[in-house]
Amino acid sequence: MAITGRTLADPAERARAIAFSKQWIDVAVAIGSPSVRTSISQAKDSNLTSATGESLRQVVEHAASKNVAVHLENDNPVSEDPFLLVQVIDKVNRPVAARAAGLWQYPECA
Repeated sequence: MAITGRTLADPAERARAIAFSKQWIDVAVAIGSPSVRTSISQAKDSNLTSATGESLRQVVEHAASKNVAVHLENDNPVSEDPFLLVQVIDKVNRPVAARAAGLWQYPECA
């Protein structure tokens, strides 16, 4: 499930997606994994960066309290945009905990 759920417009869907992501962080702690991966909604919406950043911030705060890193999947046309990933990570404002998996593939972001 994407960190924002299937739609950015539904706050209840976003809340479910955040809760779901937090559960996987707890699973990571239980099995000794240092990190989890989550994805970004494929919705092309003017609110994408803001909504994703806010949702991810909540998940990252939970993860940081458990010493777990959060990686962002970049495997769909929206999340493959390295500039979008950088904007989302900047919104979270916790770069150690929010990382873009595979960002190294984009030399323009180096």
